[in-house]
Amino acid sequence: MSLTSHTKNSAGVPSGKQGKLSLYDAVLGQENSLNFIRLSLATAVIIAHTGPLIGVHADFLGIPSSRVNLIGGWAVNMFFAISGFLIAHSAQRGTAAGYLKRRALRIFPGYWVSILFVVFLCAPISVATGHTEESFSIKSAGGYIFRNFDLFNLQYPLFGGPIGIPYSHTWNGSVWTLGFEFLGYLALIPLFYIPFVRRNTKWIVPAIYTILLLGYPFFALIGKEPNHFTEYILRLHAYFFAGVLLYLFGKRIPFNATLGVCLTIVGCVAWIASPSEVARYIHIPVAYGILALSAVIKTRWCSKNDISYGIYIYAFPVQILLAIFGSASLGWILNFVLTFAITTGLAWLSWLYVEKPALALKDRKLLRLRRNRPAGTVTASS
Repeated sequence: MSLTSHTKNSAGVPSGKQGKLSLYDAVLGQENSLNFIRLSLATAVIIAHTGPLIGVHADFLGIPSSRVNLIGGWAVNMFFAISGFLIAHSAQRGTAAGYLKRRALRIFPGYWVSILFVVFLCAPISVATGHTEESFSIKSAGGYIFRNFDLFNLQYPLFGGPIGIPYSHTWNGSVWTLGFEFLGYLALIPLFYIPFVRRNTKWIVPAIYTILLLGYPFFALIGKEPNHFTEYILRLHAYFFAGVLLYLFGKRIPFNATLGVCLTIVGCVAWIASPSEVARYIHIPVAYGILALSAVIKTRWCSKNDISYGIYIYAFPVQILLAIFGSASLGWILNFVLTFAITTGLAWLSWLYVEKPALALKDRKLLRLRRNRPAGTVTASS
């Protein structure tokens, strides 16, 4: 994705002939590497999960094993920051129904097929190898599909398993974040599609972010701990709305490549060192960092084919399946390599045959209407 002097920003001005770029123009006005960064973040989640899922505790690049799992938490935070920025951009066009349709088509088809992958491949293998408490039954399989269908009230074990491995009774421990992601999508509907609210979005969004930011201090003040649901809302949606904020004010925020790289590194280190302290209050700086980094990195990897989502939803069951086959004896590094290789193949198939075709449906009605227009009709997009 190397840029040339002909690359233009969102205003149509060649980037080589203008002054300093804004964050908005740096990310959206020219080619970016957000797909590659999301793939890297999904890979970081695999790294974080590898040790615990096979019962091997080893350092990673000098980071103690007790802290390695925190890399996955940081990656999830960055997913939400990027998502807030991009989904706010998506919400700028069309109707609320069209927006909801686009978001549903992006998240649900791939996710539903990953459920079938667990039900009809992974779980039967665990039954055949004696890693379950129950035998295969259509009723239990149907119940698993039904309970996991809508991203909420998730069921993790199936047929009483997997058991007999270091991390048991969970087939996909990563998908819990998807429900919170979708809640973020829903939260943007009134902000961008109700006229009165939309006119005041640049006041309301900062207010929402401030409430989320002050959530932890509030609970500390009253001497209580937030429940798990509230804690995840405070954490993940603070990053999500930090991304929304940076989108709304992005044209006024200067883009600085060096600052972006530094903030990304500092944010990651801060999270690993103290995830429950200072890292709770640096959402906007680290969101700026990861977004700016997408304009700094020049690569064509994943520019056309976004397999990051497939990597995220398939990696965990693949790791569990490898553990069932005794992969712990292979060690930490080889388990990671095997997981990444297998999951990449599944993610590629998911993108080609499930996610990409599903996304192609988002404008089907619009295209049909256009085909029926009389010749010479000028549309708004023209």
